[in-house]
Amino acid sequence: MDKSQITQVEANLQACDEVWLSDSCAVLSDRVFDTDPSQVLIESSDPQKLRFRLIEWLAEAPNRQVKAERKKKIAETLNISTRQVERLLDRYNDTRLHETTGIERSDKGQHR
Repeated sequence: MDKSQITQVEANLQACDEVWLSDSCAVLSDRVFDTDPSQVLIESSDPQKLRFRLIEWLAEAPNRQVKAERKKKIAETLNISTRQVERLLDRYNDTRLHETTGIERSDKGQHR
């Protein structure tokens, strides 16, 4: 590829980003691209809720770069590996990660 083709591809990518941003329902602010988990830490005092909130924050990442940075920060914050963070994210996406603490009973909500 020569320089003119590269600049044309970059212009097309920027146009796609602008279309994506303008078509989105929510107005994107700088907060969306934030990679500092301090606000999430302040909001949660319970360890289980903290883990849930951090993984929820990770799932809301707008792009891969921000997601990777958030994943590293969460791993440092929780003192676990990034692979464990990915497992927690998978559980969150499968709706198996719960905000509440404790094990749920298999007969919950059923009368004896």
